[in-house]
Amino acid sequence: MPRILPLPPDFESDEVRSVFDRIRDRGDQPSPLYRTLAHAPRMLEAWANLAWPLRSQASVGRDLRELMIMRLAQINQAAYQWAYHWQPAVASGLTEDKFRALSDWRNESVFDERERAVLTYAEQISEQAVGDESFVAMSRLFSAPELIELTLTASFYCCVGRVLQALQVDVDTAHERFLP
Repeated sequence: MPRILPLPPDFESDEVRSVFDRIRDRGDQPSPLYRTLAHAPRMLEAWANLAWPLRSQASVGRDLRELMIMRLAQINQAAYQWAYHWQPAVASGLTEDKFRALSDWRNESVFDERERAVLTYAEQISEQAVGDESFVAMSRLFSAPELIELTLTASFYCCVGRVLQALQVDVDTAHERFLP
């Protein structure tokens, strides 16, 4: 049960409409999370202004970013995050084998060197304990701009999990089938 009910789909102030129109222009509908954040229109705008470039303007492959997001959803027990990123993760090329192996990825052979480095890095960011060894490994595999993108992606999706947990945002029926 949500702690703050999402605004109804037909409720939109001018400030909220500008964000929701951009969502609709992409062919989507405002999610329960966005309709919840819409109670604070300026915060919704700030959220969107960070989230959307991380999704659509990064140079690091979407598959690696979605792998991070899915692992962070597991770590943070953010079922909503998992459900909403299932389709983009599959569209990016991640396989169900990788999803099944994700919780025990260190003992699975389906992940390559870059994926393993990204998973380690995401976990360490979640724990606020990025070690020198991990950062050096990432620096060998990714450029400085890519490291910034991956750091921001992991950090943002740690935040997403915490917001979802605090507000207890429900998954809509269209995404329930992707719940873990």
